[in-house]
Amino acid sequence: MKSGHFLAKASNTAYDVWFRYSDTIYKLCLLKCNKDEEKARDFYQEVFLKFSQHARQVAEHPAPYYWFKSVINNEFYIYILKKNFMQ
Repeated sequence: MKSGHFLAKASNTAYDVWFRYSDTIYKLCLLKCNKDEEKARDFYQEVFLKFSQHARQVAEHPAPYYWFKSVINNEFYIYILKKNFMQ
């Protein structure tokens, strides 16, 4: 496979899962960030990084949406903790 996208090399199923949920993931990130697009893109990137580390497991998960939602929530809580710590 000559695709430049590493998920396509790892698993077509993982690739399909990401692209099936990517719009929803971004919308959830945007909601968490009160429609701040810059923060939403940061959260989206963090979710992608977590997904890339666990792509095969997520692709086999019976409900990937809930895995993504929990990662978004966890990243948001980490952000809040860091923000409060810095004040």
